[in-house]
Amino acid sequence: MEVKQLEGAQAEKIQFLEDEFALLIGKYEVKEQQLETLRNSKIELEVKIEKLTNQLADVKETLVIEKVKLKDSNAEHTKQKRELEKQRAAAEQKLLKEQQTFKQKLKALDEEREELLAVQEEIELERAQFQKLKQDFSLADALTMQAELTRVKSSYESIIELTRRLQEEKSQLQNRIDHTAQLESENKLLKTELQRRDEMVRIYRQSEVEWARLEQLKEDYEAMSTRMYALEEQNKTLQSELGRTREQGELYREQAERVTTAEHKSAFYEIRLRSLEAELQRLQKKEKDAIGDESRMFESFQVLIEKSSKTVSNLTKYPGDGQVVERILQAATQGNYEFSSAMIHGFLAAMRSTRFIILKGLSGTGKTSLPKIVAHALGGICETIAVQPNWKSKTDLIGFYNHFNDRFMATQFTEELFKAQLPENRDKFYFIVLDEMNLARVEYYFSDFNSKLELEQSKQVVELFDTIGRTSGDLADYIIEGNKLRIPPNVFFIGTINEDESTYTLSDKIYDRAQVLDFQAALSNKVGDMERIAAMPSVSFSDFKAAMATIQKVDVTQQSRPLHEVLQILSEQLYLEIGNRPRRHMRTFMQTYAANNWNIKEAIDLQIVSKIVPKIMPSYDEEFEIAMDAIIRLAETQKVGVGAISSTIRAIEKVKRNAK
Repeated sequence: MEVKQLEGAQAEKIQFLEDEFALLIGKYEVKEQQLETLRNSKIELEVKIEKLTNQLADVKETLVIEKVKLKDSNAEHTKQKRELEKQRAAAEQKLLKEQQTFKQKLKALDEEREELLAVQEEIELERAQFQKLKQDFSLADALTMQAELTRVKSSYESIIELTRRLQEEKSQLQNRIDHTAQLESENKLLKTELQRRDEMVRIYRQSEVEWARLEQLKEDYEAMSTRMYALEEQNKTLQSELGRTREQGELYREQAERVTTAEHKSAFYEIRLRSLEAELQRLQKKEKDAIGDESRMFESFQVLIEKSSKTVSNLTKYPGDGQVVERILQAATQGNYEFSSAMIHGFLAAMRSTRFIILKGLSGTGKTSLPKIVAHALGGICETIAVQPNWKSKTDLIGFYNHFNDRFMATQFTEELFKAQLPENRDKFYFIVLDEMNLARVEYYFSDFNSKLELEQSKQVVELFDTIGRTSGDLADYIIEGNKLRIPPNVFFIGTINEDESTYTLSDKIYDRAQVLDFQAALSNKVGDMERIAAMPSVSFSDFKAAMATIQKVDVTQQSRPLHEVLQILSEQLYLEIGNRPRRHMRTFMQTYAANNWNIKEAIDLQIVSKIVPKIMPSYDEEFEIAMDAIIRLAETQKVGVGAISSTIRAIEKVKRNAK
């Protein structure tokens, strides 16, 4: 009864809250409509203001430009006006002076004219007297008259000269009068220009009035923006209140729903618990089945264990690098193969410095045959695996875990790694040849091994699959933690590569960790046959490895000086540095040659080509060519290599050609 009353009260309370919520929603909708109206008004106002602002900006810009022009033109006009006023005043003064002078000269000319008229009257009188006296002619009178005539003639010539000068002055005065008329015309033009400038000033003042009106509009807009901001703040406050009201409504609604949901959850969790218990039982059964069927998971490995011998092979002591070279050359001769002593020395020194060796050269030069012959001479094992162009990850190399049948699908490569650990093989030399290694990108499928071969032996393991497994019995000696396979120390990885359009180039990471031997010059007409080589006793890999302690004590600082000089040239001229790992490989390589009294210049030649040249990036500039020429001169001076032309010089010349 109490529960029903509580539910009824709860229902009434919920109904009341829903009514209140509906009222709030109604108020909110009204506010939303008002706000929407305000927003529309705001948008229209903003559009108008934006238009006015754009117009204002255009007018303002135009006015500023015109104002600047007017200021400049007014200043220029004022300056010209002042100069013209000065010129006009000076011209008027000059004209007044010239008019006064002209009047004075005219007055003087009139006076001289009157004087000339008087003189002419006197001459007429004298002529009359002369005519009268002519009748009464006498010699004395004639002489007197001749003298008087000479005087009159001289006076007349003076008058003629004075008349000519007066005519020139009259012409000059006329020119000045014409110049004055021209100045008056220019003065009229300047007055017209002043009137035009006055009109522009009037327009500018009117624009200033318009600008003031636009400034008032801007202030009105800012006031409206302030009011709109206040309305938005009020709207935010209303929305916040509405949100709080909604939250309260949601809380009340959740409280009402919890009573109903709790019963559903209880039933759901009971069903889920029973389902999880069934799943747990199934997984426990599967785990038991997996533990009991681990031999089926690694079926291929189990077969190898069953077929293998349970006893360790009897091996002879490692005879030393010199004896091994003789055995390799003997095996090559028996099989009709042709390899130089220098090539065998390089291969053994490479084995001393790293377990990853790359043989580079043309097809048919014996890249695949050499590791087979070396393995045969050492009584070891050599297996060849053909690399496929579609290899893109380590699963292509080592295999994968099949979840459908709970089995690891091992590849030939993984099985060879497993076989190398078996008691009968673990102290033998084991070569795995990856034929045509760069048909696929080496960094994609071999990166796991490439990085782990330099670690300490306990960390040299490869993860076969991600799923956690479990092994016991014999398998536990080979498979660590149920899914990891050891990389045996007696395994050497030999990669053969060609350089053509169907292959990929190797990266610096590969060259850093590998020793590269070049077979470009290893050409022969002989056809080899491995079947013709007689069996040779197996030698101990442990003895080979133990000899490393003695070899690494050999001091090759002096013999390695040409190598350091080449590195110094690259560092100082091309800013190219070589890492510690390649330097360590080069030192061990050189120590092997020094310990066996082999040709040390041959070792320097091989290491420059293998470890340094791949690092050089061709660059066609003066510094690069100078550095390459310096290395060539060094190789010639130190007589690096064997034969007429060393491999170093050929390799550097090739780099120079590629740069061009």
